[in-house]
Amino acid sequence: MPTWKLVVRSSLVQAAFLFLPFVAAETLRWVRGWSWFGLQILTLAVSVALTQAKNPGLLRARMEHSRPIESFDKTFSRYFVLSTSALLIIAGLDARWSWSQLSWKWFYIGVALQCIGLVPIVAASCINPFLEGIVRIQDDRGHTVITSGVYSVVRHPMYTGLMLERLAWALTLGSLWAAIPAVVAALAFCFRALNEERVLRDGLPGYAEYMRRTPYRLIPGLW
Repeated sequence: MPTWKLVVRSSLVQAAFLFLPFVAAETLRWVRGWSWFGLQILTLAVSVALTQAKNPGLLRARMEHSRPIESFDKTFSRYFVLSTSALLIIAGLDARWSWSQLSWKWFYIGVALQCIGLVPIVAASCINPFLEGIVRIQDDRGHTVITSGVYSVVRHPMYTGLMLERLAWALTLGSLWAAIPAVVAALAFCFRALNEERVLRDGLPGYAEYMRRTPYRLIPGLW
């Protein structure tokens, strides 16, 4: 299947997933929900366009290799999907029943946070041809360690960006309760990073040295 068709199919699946808050809210008359939805479509379009321009083989690789191989990666996938789904559903229910609605100023803070998170996501996607959606040693693709750019700051820049994105979703959707599954989703990336590094350290030449040179996994100066 041509790459553009794979991209369109994947984008449509993600767009359908983004309707979960509206299903939970039982309404399409939700200005804040549509504002959040538009932001996701915009950031997705920017990410896909820049990645395709700078690193065209990555999108196909991510879509062709999407099923977890490692047991910890299967666990991560389950928890990440469940926590993200819970975030969106709780946000929709919160809009419906007004459990913990946040003011609009938090929407703009969330937008800023998501834009900040988009930077390491796009930066990693543009320079790392081995940034597949699953953890594996990519011997079939000549796997090497990427150490330049944003990878010289933290070892898992995309995870950093995705963690910020999930936290931003709770703010832009205006639900304080949704921050709970957002934190769970963020912690899932910590779990994955620790286990992924074990696989890469043991099977990818040069990764152990890279870990020594770049001490921080997700947060510069902290962890």
